[in-house]
Amino acid sequence: MKHTICFVTTLLFLFGCSGVNTPEGVLNKYINYRFSKDQDRDKLLAMTSGQLNKQLLEKDEAAFEEFAQGVRDLKKKKFSIILKKCDEQKCYITYLISYDVIKEGSKKYNVEVKKIAELEKISGNWKVTDVNNLKTFIDSKESITP
Repeated sequence: MKHTICFVTTLLFLFGCSGVNTPEGVLNKYINYRFSKDQDRDKLLAMTSGQLNKQLLEKDEAAFEEFAQGVRDLKKKKFSIILKKCDEQKCYITYLISYDVIKEGSKKYNVEVKKIAELEKISGNWKVTDVNNLKTFIDSKESITP
């Protein structure tokens, strides 16, 4: 019995950790980090390459702070992958992300965005190179004011 528990625990650990450097795992980590409150330019640069990395490098401190704080009123609800097209070095993932917009402590409306992310394998590690919006749906019971 003891051996069975150890075996199952080892399998769970191995399979649970295997998704860290997959395109899906890297994209999920990037999205979770973007929704975090304390974003750091160096950490974002480490997760990105290509066009996205270039855009982050070009931002001055004020522009980066605005970019990082752009999610302060958002609460991520759902992330799901719709389509994945990958080869050895490049991966395109179409996904759906849903989040609530919070103003004055309460939910004002829900946003659902279909996006496509491009990832590239660099030195054995997947990096997010670009993210583009495809379609946005906003669900609100009240009128939305900026």
